[in-house]
Amino acid sequence: MATMMSAFGVGLIFGPSAGGLLAPLGFPVVCFLASGVTFFNVLWAAWQLPEASSASVAGLNQKGETSASGAFSSIRITLALMQMQPRLTALYVVTFVMTSSFGTFVGVSPLFLHDVYGVQATQMALMFTCAGAVMVFAQGFLTSVVVGKLGEQLSILVGSVVRMLCIETP
Repeated sequence: MATMMSAFGVGLIFGPSAGGLLAPLGFPVVCFLASGVTFFNVLWAAWQLPEASSASVAGLNQKGETSASGAFSSIRITLALMQMQPRLTALYVVTFVMTSSFGTFVGVSPLFLHDVYGVQATQMALMFTCAGAVMVFAQGFLTSVVVGKLGEQLSILVGSVVRMLCIETP
Protein backbone atom coordinates (compact mmCIF):
# COMPACT_ATOMS: atom_id res chain seq x y z
CA MET A 1 0.00 0.00 0.00
CA ALA A 2 2.85 2.38 0.80
CA THR A 3 4.38 1.72 -2.62
CA MET A 4 1.05 2.48 -4.29
CA MET A 5 0.66 5.71 -2.33
CA SER A 6 4.24 6.65 -3.15
CA ALA A 7 3.44 6.19 -6.85
CA PHE A 8 0.33 8.31 -6.30
CA GLY A 9 2.61 10.99 -4.81
CA VAL A 10 4.84 10.87 -7.88
CA GLY A 11 1.73 11.47 -9.99
CA LEU A 12 0.81 14.33 -7.69
CA ILE A 13 4.25 15.82 -8.32
CA PHE A 14 4.36 15.54 -12.10
CA GLY A 15 0.68 16.01 -12.99
CA PRO A 16 0.03 19.44 -11.50
CA SER A 17 3.58 20.54 -12.28
CA ALA A 18 3.13 19.77 -15.96
CA GLY A 19 -0.36 21.29 -15.94
CA GLY A 20 0.83 24.45 -14.22
CA LEU A 21 3.78 24.86 -16.55
CA LEU A 22 1.65 24.26 -19.64
CA ALA A 23 -1.29 26.40 -18.45
CA PRO A 24 0.01 29.53 -20.22
CA LEU A 25 -0.26 27.60 -23.51
CA GLY A 26 -4.00 27.13 -22.98
CA PHE A 27 -6.44 24.76 -21.38
CA PRO A 28 -6.67 22.41 -24.41
CA VAL A 29 -2.92 21.74 -24.24
CA VAL A 30 -3.22 20.71 -20.58
CA CYS A 31 -6.22 18.47 -21.39
CA PHE A 32 -4.43 16.80 -24.30
CA LEU A 33 -1.39 16.13 -22.12
CA ALA A 34 -3.56 14.60 -19.38
CA SER A 35 -5.43 12.49 -21.94
CA GLY A 36 -2.19 11.32 -23.52
CA VAL A 37 -0.67 10.32 -20.18
CA THR A 38 -3.87 8.48 -19.23
CA PHE A 39 -3.93 6.63 -22.56
CA PHE A 40 -0.26 5.70 -22.14
CA ASN A 41 -1.00 4.38 -18.62
CA VAL A 42 -3.84 2.20 -19.93
CA LEU A 43 -1.56 0.73 -22.60
CA TRP A 44 1.25 0.22 -20.10
CA ALA A 45 -1.06 -1.49 -17.60
CA ALA A 46 -2.51 -3.79 -20.27
CA TRP A 47 1.00 -4.75 -21.34
CA GLN A 48 2.73 -5.01 -17.93
CA LEU A 49 0.17 -6.13 -15.37
CA PRO A 50 -0.05 -9.88 -14.97
CA GLU A 51 -3.33 -11.70 -15.43
CA ALA A 52 -4.84 -13.22 -12.31
CA SER A 53 -3.71 -16.80 -11.94
CA SER A 54 -6.25 -19.51 -12.65
CA ALA A 55 -5.45 -21.06 -9.27
CA SER A 56 -6.70 -17.98 -7.42
CA VAL A 57 -9.82 -17.91 -9.55
CA ALA A 58 -10.40 -21.61 -9.02
CA GLY A 59 -10.01 -21.11 -5.28
CA LEU A 60 -12.96 -18.75 -5.31
CA ASN A 61 -15.23 -20.91 -7.43
CA GLN A 62 -16.89 -23.61 -5.34
CA LYS A 63 -17.34 -25.89 -8.35
CA GLY A 64 -13.67 -25.66 -9.22
CA GLU A 65 -14.40 -23.87 -12.49
CA THR A 66 -12.29 -21.02 -13.75
CA SER A 67 -15.17 -18.85 -14.89
CA ALA A 68 -13.41 -15.53 -14.32
CA SER A 69 -10.92 -14.77 -17.04
CA GLY A 70 -9.90 -11.93 -19.24
CA ALA A 71 -9.83 -8.25 -18.40
CA PHE A 72 -12.52 -8.39 -15.73
CA SER A 73 -11.18 -11.36 -13.78
CA SER A 74 -9.69 -9.21 -11.01
CA ILE A 75 -13.02 -7.43 -10.57
CA ARG A 76 -14.83 -10.76 -10.31
CA ILE A 77 -12.26 -12.02 -7.82
CA THR A 78 -12.60 -8.85 -5.75
CA LEU A 79 -16.40 -9.12 -5.70
CA ALA A 80 -16.18 -12.77 -4.67
CA LEU A 81 -13.77 -11.89 -1.87
CA MET A 82 -16.06 -9.09 -0.72
CA GLN A 83 -18.95 -11.55 -0.48
CA MET A 84 -16.83 -13.94 1.57
CA GLN A 85 -15.37 -11.25 3.85
CA PRO A 86 -17.83 -8.45 4.86
CA ARG A 87 -15.03 -6.54 6.59
CA LEU A 88 -13.21 -6.37 3.29
CA THR A 89 -16.29 -4.75 1.76
CA ALA A 90 -16.21 -2.05 4.45
CA LEU A 91 -12.51 -1.47 3.78
CA TYR A 92 -13.14 -1.10 0.04
CA VAL A 93 -16.02 1.31 0.64
CA VAL A 94 -13.98 3.48 3.03
CA THR A 95 -11.01 3.46 0.64
CA PHE A 96 -13.28 4.39 -2.28
CA VAL A 97 -14.84 7.28 -0.34
CA MET A 98 -11.43 8.56 0.79
CA THR A 99 -9.92 8.31 -2.70
CA SER A 100 -12.95 9.94 -4.32
CA SER A 101 -12.90 12.72 -1.73
CA PHE A 102 -9.21 13.36 -2.30
CA GLY A 103 -9.73 13.37 -6.06
CA THR A 104 -12.53 15.88 -5.66
CA PHE A 105 -10.31 18.01 -3.42
CA VAL A 106 -7.51 17.99 -5.98
CA GLY A 107 -9.97 18.93 -8.72
CA VAL A 108 -11.87 21.64 -6.85
CA SER A 109 -9.14 23.25 -4.75
CA PRO A 110 -7.44 25.03 -7.69
CA LEU A 111 -10.77 26.64 -8.59
CA PHE A 112 -11.32 27.70 -4.98
CA LEU A 113 -7.77 28.99 -4.55
CA HIS A 114 -7.99 30.96 -7.77
CA ASP A 115 -11.40 32.49 -7.06
CA VAL A 116 -10.88 33.28 -3.36
CA TYR A 117 -7.13 33.99 -3.13
CA GLY A 118 -6.14 34.74 -6.72
CA VAL A 119 -3.60 31.90 -6.83
CA GLN A 120 -2.35 31.34 -10.39
CA ALA A 121 -1.80 28.01 -12.15
CA THR A 122 1.98 28.01 -11.76
CA GLN A 123 1.67 28.73 -8.03
CA MET A 124 -0.81 25.86 -7.64
CA ALA A 125 1.55 23.59 -9.55
CA LEU A 126 4.29 24.43 -7.06
CA MET A 127 1.98 23.76 -4.10
CA PHE A 128 0.87 20.37 -5.45
CA THR A 129 4.46 19.49 -6.35
CA CYS A 130 5.56 20.14 -2.77
CA ALA A 131 2.62 18.12 -1.42
CA GLY A 132 3.48 15.23 -3.76
CA ALA A 133 7.16 15.32 -2.75
CA VAL A 134 6.17 15.10 0.93
CA MET A 135 3.83 12.19 0.10
CA VAL A 136 6.57 10.31 -1.76
CA PHE A 137 8.98 10.80 1.17
CA ALA A 138 6.40 9.78 3.77
CA GLN A 139 5.04 6.76 1.91
CA GLY A 140 8.26 5.65 0.23
CA PHE A 141 10.65 6.05 3.14
CA LEU A 142 9.03 7.01 6.42
CA THR A 143 6.38 4.28 6.34
CA SER A 144 8.94 1.47 6.18
CA VAL A 145 10.86 2.96 9.13
CA VAL A 146 7.71 3.29 11.26
CA VAL A 147 6.47 -0.21 10.38
CA GLY A 148 9.89 -1.60 11.23
CA LYS A 149 9.82 0.01 14.68
CA LEU A 150 6.12 -0.31 15.63
CA GLY A 151 4.89 -3.27 13.62
CA GLU A 152 2.20 -3.25 10.97
CA GLN A 153 -0.96 -3.19 13.11
CA LEU A 154 0.21 -0.45 15.47
CA SER A 155 1.47 1.58 12.49
CA ILE A 156 -1.97 1.39 10.90
CA LEU A 157 -3.59 2.53 14.15
CA VAL A 158 -1.14 5.39 14.68
CA GLY A 159 -1.43 6.46 11.03
CA SER A 160 -5.23 6.49 11.21
CA VAL A 161 -5.21 8.58 14.39
CA VAL A 162 -2.70 11.05 12.92
CA ARG A 163 -4.77 11.33 9.73
CA MET A 164 -7.93 11.91 11.75
CA LEU A 165 -6.23 14.62 13.85
CA CYS A 166 -4.85 16.34 10.74
CA ILE A 167 -8.25 16.36 9.05
CA GLU A 168 -10.20 17.44 12.15
CA THR A 169 -7.79 20.15 13.34
CA PRO A 170 -8.71 23.56 11.92
